[in-house]
Amino acid sequence: MLNGSKVRAEPSANVNPTLTLFGHSFCSLCAEMQRALEALAPRLKFELELIDIEGRPELEARFGDFVPVLFCGDEKVCHYYLDEERLRDVLDRRHGYRTA
Repeated sequence: MLNGSKVRAEPSANVNPTLTLFGHSFCSLCAEMQRALEALAPRLKFELELIDIEGRPELEARFGDFVPVLFCGDEKVCHYYLDEERLRDVLDRRHGYRTA
């Protein structure tokens, strides 16, 4: 499912934080996390950037089979499975709004 695109929560004058999901287009765990994040985006107000690491040696070396992996800026949020509680904590701490 990963195709290097961005998923927008909703147009807004405020800038929503961008989460980056690194994975493979053929990875079922990556697709599962992507679907979960797309469902949360409208409520938690974030943008989602999808990065397929396939054929990108620097990213393949960095992540290998350790995908999917989700980042908020330079902070790793979780890998393999979405940790919604950790995601909410990171968004609250880094972007100063309550997600609960």
